[in-house]
Amino acid sequence: MYNNEIIVKYFNFGLNIKILLVFWLIFILSIIVLGIGLFFMSLQIILGRRKEFPDYRIGHNAELRKRKIYCPKTEQRIIDRQSSNDFCSSC
Repeated sequence: MYNNEIIVKYFNFGLNIKILLVFWLIFILSIIVLGIGLFFMSLQIILGRRKEFPDYRIGHNAELRKRKIYCPKTEQRIIDRQSSNDFCSSC
């Protein structure tokens, strides 16, 4: 039907067919592995226990309050109160 010379002339891009096959094989295998990984991660999210995220706001986090870590506004108020008390006591 088709002459091999025509196929080689128009479809040969200077790459060996074996190299292209290996490239596509590696590409498809990597897509499959990524798909399996994403599938299991989504299962863990969907079927896993519902854990609450820790409260990230400083003023509402009990653990940070135990360690006496406050938001910057509160810390500044504490510092101002202490400095004003020191200033008034030295008058």
